[in-house]
Amino acid sequence: MFLVAALLLLAGVIVYGPHVIEGGFTIDDWSHAATAAHPPQNLLSHYWSFTSNRPVLVGYVPLTHLVFGTEAWLHHAWSIMLAVAMSTALYAVLRRLSIRPAHAGAIALLVLLFPWSDATRFWATASHVSLSIALGLTGIVLALRGLDARADGRPRAGLALHAAAVALYAISVLTYEIAGVVLLLAGTLYFTRAGWPVVRLRWAMDIAAILPCLAWTALRADRERPSLAQMLDQAEAIADGGATVLAFAALPFGAVGRQTILTGLVTVVTAAILVWALLPRDDDSRPILGRWLAMVGGGLAIVIAGWVLYVPADPYYNPAQPGVGNRVNAMAAIGLTIVVYAVIVLSVTLLFRGLPHRARAAAALSAVLAAMLAIGYADKTRDDQQAWARATTAANDVLAAITSAIPDPPVGSTIYTFGHPGSERPGILVFGFTWDLQGAVRLEYNDPGVTAYPILEGTTIDCQDELIAPVGPGWVPEWHGGRYGLTYFVDAQSAVAERIDSKEACLSTSSSFIPGPVTRTP
Repeated sequence: MFLVAALLLLAGVIVYGPHVIEGGFTIDDWSHAATAAHPPQNLLSHYWSFTSNRPVLVGYVPLTHLVFGTEAWLHHAWSIMLAVAMSTALYAVLRRLSIRPAHAGAIALLVLLFPWSDATRFWATASHVSLSIALGLTGIVLALRGLDARADGRPRAGLALHAAAVALYAISVLTYEIAGVVLLLAGTLYFTRAGWPVVRLRWAMDIAAILPCLAWTALRADRERPSLAQMLDQAEAIADGGATVLAFAALPFGAVGRQTILTGLVTVVTAAILVWALLPRDDDSRPILGRWLAMVGGGLAIVIAGWVLYVPADPYYNPAQPGVGNRVNAMAAIGLTIVVYAVIVLSVTLLFRGLPHRARAAAALSAVLAAMLAIGYADKTRDDQQAWARATTAANDVLAAITSAIPDPPVGSTIYTFGHPGSERPGILVFGFTWDLQGAVRLEYNDPGVTAYPILEGTTIDCQDELIAPVGPGWVPEWHGGRYGLTYFVDAQSAVAERIDSKEACLSTSSSFIPGPVTRTP
């Protein structure tokens, strides 16, 4: 296990190491860092006010910023460690389920490299998703070990291990609920160790702990409750986006269409089912096909369980979302990878069935195809990493322009920035929200009293009698407006600032400052 963890860490450093050097903060990272640098009187109360639905994060998020400070590289290094821990825990689960080391290691590596959930490695705040899944997977390992202990005549040790597993399940869900439904299904794995009389009690313990935690996260979440029609539409959109991600995961390079790829996957699985059903029971290919067909079914179950929580949610949460949005795939990535890898094994098993030295030939071709898949994943991840690095450079340029144009803003100043993109590419943010630039500027000036907002396409400036107010989706004049005499317009391209001290100055100046594009144009 230690060797596998070391190899996964090495792969993580090779693929994600450049981000440790070149990456920076984004979105919530800035506001968390600013809060840690200038904490309110009761830091935990502050976090409880907006993340009580995930109570573990109330302590975890500020702790990471208090420990790592404003050094972005430390946060990103920690993200890699959590991603490696998740893949290592997955490897441990697969080995407990008697999956051969080579297969288990390949699946764990592919999950680590999976580019359609890489926001959890590139966005420091989202790294807690990896932590949540790692905790849940570790719980499954302990539960299976507990059943093994019982079979070895150590019932008390077995119950103690399962109690620890249940605790990890609960902590996982209360950290981030993405693994919750998968953990509810963990009891199906217990049947590999014991029959229903034993499994039912332990599975009931799981459900009794997990369901209240899921209910807590759902009821405490600050979101609108969608109608049934909206949820059906969302389920359809998730299925469509998920099919796209599955196709990309199966063939991460080339220009083959989605439908062609999906048809190929279905064809292989269907052929494997038919051959398995027709083979005599003593054929040595039959158990191999049966095992990997079961893996396909298990992988699909994980995919569905990983996405079902996003059905009663905003349409933004879709598997095909790029950049920071792909964090919704973190749990489903395990199932998608298992499905794709299982189809590889099924394909080579069918191809070499009946031939001499078929086991060695199948293993060799499986390894080659898995390596090609890993290279494709790593290449896509590298492309994403470069976009995140460009976004960091752009954000640093914006901050440099602000501090150059306004070296010493008065207490209570409001700064509006113009002329820079909100994102480097869809989902990879420079400054695009009402809270990210504010946190960054407060860190730059070491002043929690300064506010700053990016003005992008779709937002206009309303020069009112008493204040200057951004107008557009998401803006609230009472929250985001600036007072005359304490408001500055900054053009990020030229590093030129204008102090706006009257309505007349606002009207005459606003036309000279052009909102930046929401996404950088090529």
